[in-house]
Amino acid sequence: MAIKLADVLENINLAYPVIEAHEKSIVGFYNGRATGTAQTIKVGYTGVQKLSFSETGSGTANLIALTSSYSSASGQGLITATDADTLLTSHGGIFTVHDSKLYNDAQEVQSDYSAAYLVQELNAGTSAINDTTRSSVVFASELVQQFNRYESLPATGTESIPGIIEGGQNFYLAGFFENQKRTRKFKINDFIALLATLFADELVEGGIVTTTQAGGTGIVGDINGDGIVSIADLLLLMNSFGQPGVAAVSLARGITEQTITVTPPETTSQAGSGTGGAFLFTDLNTFDFPNPNSVNNQVYGWDSIDMTQGSANKITFDERGSNPQWYANKRLRVFMSGKATSQAPDIIGAICVVRVITQASANNDFEAAYLMHVPDSFSGNVIQVTGIDAPVGQSFDFQFFYASGLGTNLFQSLDFQPETGVFSSAILESNLWNFATNQTAFDDSGNAGGNQIIKDIEVRVCLFSYAGYTEFQIDRLHAYVDEEPFTVTYDP
Repeated sequence: MAIKLADVLENINLAYPVIEAHEKSIVGFYNGRATGTAQTIKVGYTGVQKLSFSETGSGTANLIALTSSYSSASGQGLITATDADTLLTSHGGIFTVHDSKLYNDAQEVQSDYSAAYLVQELNAGTSAINDTTRSSVVFASELVQQFNRYESLPATGTESIPGIIEGGQNFYLAGFFENQKRTRKFKINDFIALLATLFADELVEGGIVTTTQAGGTGIVGDINGDGIVSIADLLLLMNSFGQPGVAAVSLARGITEQTITVTPPETTSQAGSGTGGAFLFTDLNTFDFPNPNSVNNQVYGWDSIDMTQGSANKITFDERGSNPQWYANKRLRVFMSGKATSQAPDIIGAICVVRVITQASANNDFEAAYLMHVPDSFSGNVIQVTGIDAPVGQSFDFQFFYASGLGTNLFQSLDFQPETGVFSSAILESNLWNFATNQTAFDDSGNAGGNQIIKDIEVRVCLFSYAGYTEFQIDRLHAYVDEEPFTVTYDP
């Protein structure tokens, strides 16, 4: 024989009703502390702190003791069926309460709005547990409502997000992890740290800020230099929007505020030891960066600018960012200056060796070498220490510079043979290359395939002395990625 739901409901012990039926429909869960539908359990607060379940909404008084069973004997901490201010429930049970800090749609706080709780931990009535423990909210999980029902965090003070983080408190967010089919949580301070780091990385790669600006302690995102990436750093970044700044120049000061002395050997050969007389890198005379050298970088648009220490000089612009507009008009510039003294007539110069590494999947390294330009010299590419460009036996100032994209009127391209696995490129040899997004012309003979966007740039500088009579005292070796063809704008 079929059993009607109404018949079942009529036989529920009315001292502890958990549902109410009307016209054979369940109309709600109730907290079961009285007959009828009155909800007499409230969330107990002390100030803003939720502490317990209470009959009056107090966090410390008129507490409601939750229990999974009744004790047949009375005693301290025991719960019997006749004890007042108790709630019989079960693990996984749901009960509803009044919450005086919930809001209506007009964002007005309501004293009689309700919340639902799921029981997670529970003590039997036969266990001697005090009421403060039995009534604690830590044993039940609030079932989340639509978010406009909840009180907002203030913008400032200890209850604000910055205040919570600075006070070492936890504030959790949650989301659904589709791959695991479960909800996962994360802390707001971890999220802020990640956001600040990603934000700073994008600004650096996009050429908006430097790594120095994006990480005062070397930790990208640590703007204020306190060693921690936090919301304070993110706010500093956000507050910098719209503010005027310097031109976005990637700057590598390899040698500054110190001097290195180099005396290159005699170089009388007009040809190198490579195929057909091409110069190999081993035919050129490089020099070491000091250890440590006076590195001073502004890293716009790259993950980093790296320099060798205590070994043959090399400056690497590493891992170009993803903002093509920033690179569209940029060129590579290299500048070296210092003093030189020749004890006898000599001809001296500097050679800039540039390697371009593209984002192609293979065979993506290309290299060329150039005689750097000498301003105000007779030939434009060397200094004749014969009284024509500089005096013999006296110290004189020198400057050499190179800039890509300007052809070979100022910069003489050498007959240069790269090492095995690195290729020559007509666009490099003609010095017509720049940082435009697509550089398919790097692929001269089908050696490289796929995307030819520039990824890395490596710069090495070598010296030559035709007679071997000249001592160089180098006080600056700088490399730039910017829009200026000459060096006067950014060299101090």
